[in-house]
Amino acid sequence: MASMSDLCIMQLTAPSMGAIAVIGVWGDAALRPFGVSLRPGQRKRIRFADDDALLVCVKDDYTELHLHGGLAVVAGAMRALQAAGARVIPVNSAEAVQLLGGGVRGEVAIALPGTVTRTAALLLAAQTTGGLSRWCETATALPSAWHVQCAAQALLTRSEDLNWLIEPTRVAIIGEPNAGKSTLANALLGRDASITSPIAGTTRDWVDHIGIFSNGLVEAPVCLVDTAGVRSTDDHLEAASIVRTHAQAREADVVIVLLDGTHAPPAEIVDLIETHADRAIVAASKCDVAGDRVWAKQFGPVVEIAATQHRGLEQLCAITLERLGLAAVAADEPWAFTLRQRQLIEQVAVTDNLADIGRLLKVLQHG
Repeated sequence: MASMSDLCIMQLTAPSMGAIAVIGVWGDAALRPFGVSLRPGQRKRIRFADDDALLVCVKDDYTELHLHGGLAVVAGAMRALQAAGARVIPVNSAEAVQLLGGGVRGEVAIALPGTVTRTAALLLAAQTTGGLSRWCETATALPSAWHVQCAAQALLTRSEDLNWLIEPTRVAIIGEPNAGKSTLANALLGRDASITSPIAGTTRDWVDHIGIFSNGLVEAPVCLVDTAGVRSTDDHLEAASIVRTHAQAREADVVIVLLDGTHAPPAEIVDLIETHADRAIVAASKCDVAGDRVWAKQFGPVVEIAATQHRGLEQLCAITLERLGLAAVAADEPWAFTLRQRQLIEQVAVTDNLADIGRLLKVLQHG
C-alpha cells in the first residue's frame, strides 16, 4: 500500500458516461493540485481541467473531486492530476481495496459502481455490516471445524447463484424461422435491437444485447441472444447461420426454445428441446391467435407468449430467474462476490483447525 506522502488517484465511479464522476485523491498533499486550502468536512466549487467541479475534503489525507461525467472530462481531469505528480491506482488492485477500507468494505466500494440493478447494489451494500461480514462473525462462533466447513460449502454454492446479479446470464432464443424470436427479443429488451419481418429467415446471424430480467422481487442482467431460425435448408448461407445458432445454444446458460404457436413444431425443433433439456424453457409464440395447442402438452410446461402485446413476458422472466436460483434474494444474505473471498472460503472449507479457520475469517472480513 502507498504511504500517505504519495499522491494517488483513482476513479471511483464506473468508467462510462454518467451525470457525475468522482475521482478520489489520497496523500498528505491531496489538495495541492487544486491550489486551495480546506479542512475535513469542507467543500468548494472550483474550475479544474476546463470543468466546473466540486472539491470535497473528506479528511486530511483524502479528497474527492466531483466532475461532470463525460468521458473526455474525466480523462482530462485524470491527465491534469497525473501532470501534478499523482499516481493512478488500478481499480480492482489490492492497493485499491486497502485504500477504500480493506477487506469486504473495500471490495464492496470497488464492485458497487459496476452494478446495473437495484438488487445487486442493495445486496452488495449489505455485505459490509451484514451479509458476508456477519457470516464471518457467526462462523467464528460455531462449535467445531466441521460446522464451519459445512457453512463454507453452502456459502460457496449459494454465491454461484448470486453471481448472476453482476455477471450477465447468457440467454439464447432459438426456434424455427418466423416463430417470433426477434419480436420476443425486442419485447424483452424494451427496444428494437433486432430486425423483425414476416419473411422467414430475416435473421441470418446471432445478435446479443444486454437487458434486465425481473420477477418483481429480483432484477438480474441478461445477455439476450437472438439467433437465426433452425430448419432444413439447401441455402449454404442460411445453413452456416444455423450452425452458429447451435453454437450459441451450447454456450448459453439458459435456452428459450420458441415454438410457433400456430402449428406443431417440426422435428428439428423437437430435437432442440431434447438436446438442451437441462437448460431449456419452452415457450409458444402468437398465443393471441386462436388455435388448439394440444400438441404442446408433450413438452411439459409451456409459456404462452404474445410478444407484441407483452403477454407471457413476466412469466418467462420469472422462470428464467428461478432456473438461475434467483427467484428470491434475501435483503442481506451473505455473498462471496470476489475471487479473493471465494479462495479464502475454499480454504476454510478444507481446514480442520479452528484457530486457523479464525485467522482465515479475519483476513476474509478485514483483509
